[in-house]
Amino acid sequence: MSLFRSLTIQSPPTSLSTLRLPEILTVETPKRKVIFFTGSSINYFYPEVGIDIAEVLKQNDVETCIPKDQNCCGLAIFARGDVETARTLAKNNLDAFSKSGADCVITGCGAAAAEP
Repeated sequence: MSLFRSLTIQSPPTSLSTLRLPEILTVETPKRKVIFFTGSSINYFYPEVGIDIAEVLKQNDVETCIPKDQNCCGLAIFARGDVETARTLAKNNLDAFSKSGADCVITGCGAAAAEP
C-alpha cells in the first residue's frame, strides 16, 4: 500500500512544494537527510513520480525536506535567453536549500538535473 496516495490534492499551488507532499518527511532512524527538488515537471505534469520518489526515500530511511520556497529550475527560461531570471530562480533555490542542513539534493526532474 502506498504511503502517500491518500494525501488530499489541494487547490493549485502558490509555490512548488505545496501540491501534494508535506515539507518534511520524517523517518524513525534516518540514514541520510536529503532535499527533494521537485521541479515543475513533477509538480505539474507527473506528480505521481514525486510521490513514488518520496515513498522510495521513506522506505530507505531517508529523511526528506521539500522546501516550500523552491521554484522552477529555470532551464526553459534560460533556453529562451532570459539569463537574469534564470539566475534569480537559481539563487532562490539555493537560498531555500541552504536552510535545510541536508546531505545532498535529489531530483526526478530531467530539466533540473540536466547540464546546460
